[in-house]
Amino acid sequence: MGIDESFAVTSSMKTKGYEWGIAPFPQWREYNADGTMKTINGTAVKGVEASHNLLTGFVISSKTRYPDECAEFIGWWTSEEGQKRIIASGTRISCLNSLNADPECQSIMKDAFGCTNIGPIVNLGKNAMQGDWSYVEDGNWITDWALDLNTKVRDGVKTVDRFWTEWEAKTDAYLAANYKTKKFR
Repeated sequence: MGIDESFAVTSSMKTKGYEWGIAPFPQWREYNADGTMKTINGTAVKGVEASHNLLTGFVISSKTRYPDECAEFIGWWTSEEGQKRIIASGTRISCLNSLNADPECQSIMKDAFGCTNIGPIVNLGKNAMQGDWSYVEDGNWITDWALDLNTKVRDGVKTVDRFWTEWEAKTDAYLAANYKTKKFR
């Protein structure tokens, strides 16, 4: 079992020739004692399917000499034609859920990703929300400790307790000094 970003997994698995698949994203659910899903007034008690995302955003610099050309490129890149190129690259899914759900595009994704169960990838486009980097304008509240968490702790070189000891006070102080707005989807 492994966890990584789609582009990293895709290139690694295809290069090594592994047969691989993708597990569904976690979704909280509540069950009755007999194992059936709990319902209230006919509605299942369950959370939303959650996943991390790595969105790509485009901006146009106020200093560019080519604002119209930049806007034209962004328009093309987010068009159906541009998004089909994203899908064919095997490194990202489309920002257009209609393409992600299209059987022809799903076939292209299966070939590009080298994986037959692309349902979780398709659901990523529908369910992913902005990540914790966006809660503070500059994102630095997480950047400082993310590398430590995603290397030393993940690799078992550092315990979670030691990680908290080293980073909790620094992060709390940064948030207290710099937290300005919350941004929501």
